[in-house]
Amino acid sequence: MTSDDGILRVVDDAFGDVARPEHFTVADGDPECMDHDRLLHSRTTKTLTIEDVGHIGYDPLVECFPQGLAYFFPALARFALADSRPHDWYAFQLALHLTRDGTANRFLNFCTDSQKAAVFAVFAHIQTTWAEKIESECCAEEIENCVALWRD
Repeated sequence: MTSDDGILRVVDDAFGDVARPEHFTVADGDPECMDHDRLLHSRTTKTLTIEDVGHIGYDPLVECFPQGLAYFFPALARFALADSRPHDWYAFQLALHLTRDGTANRFLNFCTDSQKAAVFAVFAHIQTTWAEKIESECCAEEIENCVALWRD
């Protein structure tokens, strides 16, 4: 069994060299998109916080370009492997991003094979080591869907 730290090293190896995009969302003048782009542009993989992305109702990653998700994925994986909030476990929210549109998921299609393997490793690890949390958060289906999609 691999530790959380071991999984995060796999993620850092796969995503550590992703270039910071010039824009994270469509710069079309939509106030919400522009707000999200400004927020994400003001953060790095080291300074992004769960408070920045952890609100499922106002999530700047919903409209984020795949390169932006790849750039921030090391931080997102850290959030998913943390159990610091009493509700709304971030692994559930991240699984929703990673499975949206199934095989047409823009991030899935952007990732290299090693990046896909790293995403799979995160969620396979969560599935095998966080069973109680998955049950208490009622998100077994979402985690299983994520594992299945990223396994292939």
